[in-house]
Amino acid sequence: MPSNLNRLTAILKGLWLVFTTLTMSGCDHFEFSPNQTIDKHTPRNLNAANLQKLNQNPVDDTLTIAFVGDSRRWYSEQERFVAKVNAMPEIDLVLLTGDISDFGLLKEFKWVSQRLAKLNKPYFGVIGNHDLVANGEAIYTSIFGPTDYSFVYDSIKFIAHNTNSLEYSDRKVPNMNWLSSEMSESSTVNYIITISHVPTFSPLEFNQELVESYTTLLQHNPKVLLSLHGHVHQHMDNLLQLGVFLLQLTQLSQCGNAHAAVLFAVRRRGSRWWLFSSSMRVTGKQWMFAVNTAFQR
Repeated sequence: MPSNLNRLTAILKGLWLVFTTLTMSGCDHFEFSPNQTIDKHTPRNLNAANLQKLNQNPVDDTLTIAFVGDSRRWYSEQERFVAKVNAMPEIDLVLLTGDISDFGLLKEFKWVSQRLAKLNKPYFGVIGNHDLVANGEAIYTSIFGPTDYSFVYDSIKFIAHNTNSLEYSDRKVPNMNWLSSEMSESSTVNYIITISHVPTFSPLEFNQELVESYTTLLQHNPKVLLSLHGHVHQHMDNLLQLGVFLLQLTQLSQCGNAHAAVLFAVRRRGSRWWLFSSSMRVTGKQWMFAVNTAFQR
């Protein structure tokens, strides 16, 4: 009997050794918890890394941007989007206006990041309301960086910020003090483009106490050229009072004729800038362009 017990103990020890060896050598194949926030394969600080990449690009009289939102679960569309952008050398950068994930899970962020890593253009993420589910905010900040940030490229200041008011009970979002400071610290730039997920006219998700101050801040700054948003799942171009051009777009979904992304160019002509906007539609497995809008500032 003791010999059988010893034999069983040896077998169990061997199985445990095999299990621990596999676990340690392939951590990415084992998820300790669906709510874990990081593992050794998690990309870090992608916005900062892409800013370094962007600053290495030469500038000219035209800045061309691919603008997409609500990518979350549409992985096959992401792959086609990446292929399309990579085939267009005129694109300078890509803006992701939130809802990168659906349930705020690390796996989702990694699945999207693996596809975006194939872009040959710099790309920048903004946090959406779905990204804040569970431990999503911690995951987003590890992978992309702060939820409020700004950068300057070719005399245009990009101000990306968190407008997902409904997800917070402990503080007011957006952070108006930070946003006001960023807007005022722009004496060396020609124009400002703001990027966030939830627009002001989403009454359930945007803090209605802040709508007036937020809108006034953008409208009364003569340098604000564009206000970019996702979330509403429909394509909209609106010229707001005092000349702020507002763009929203649909989710990057599998809907056959949906506007899945927007390509726009900010072109310098003398002392003025012109905005040219083209919708990128996905039809079946093909991308095509439709609609043109011109806006002078």
